[in-house]
Amino acid sequence: MSSAFLFLLYLSVMTVIQALVLGLVEGITEFLPISSTGHLILVSELMGLTPSAFGTTFKIVIQLGAILAVVWLYGRTLLKDSTMAKKVLVALVPTGLIGFLLHTISPPHSKKEGR
Repeated sequence: MSSAFLFLLYLSVMTVIQALVLGLVEGITEFLPISSTGHLILVSELMGLTPSAFGTTFKIVIQLGAILAVVWLYGRTLLKDSTMAKKVLVALVPTGLIGFLLHTISPPHSKKEGR
């Protein structure tokens, strides 16, 4: 598919302003101790975005961007400080295990988006 076609498809589903708003919400809430995903869902609902595979993919991509930004900022620290890296790993393992074990239980909103 050409990038022009994908851009037109993108504009038909979500406006540029809506995409910017969602990006700002993700950028602001990712670094706060609150749910950035929950805020993306709430803001999407407030803007009247209909749940779609595209919307879900868009949210995943902007969250990936935020995660990569964190890795970019703190990657060197983790590589230099093995104690910090161990603490991060210890925090990630239980979270990952719980997520893996409970992945079949999803909230109704996720089921609306074609999950």
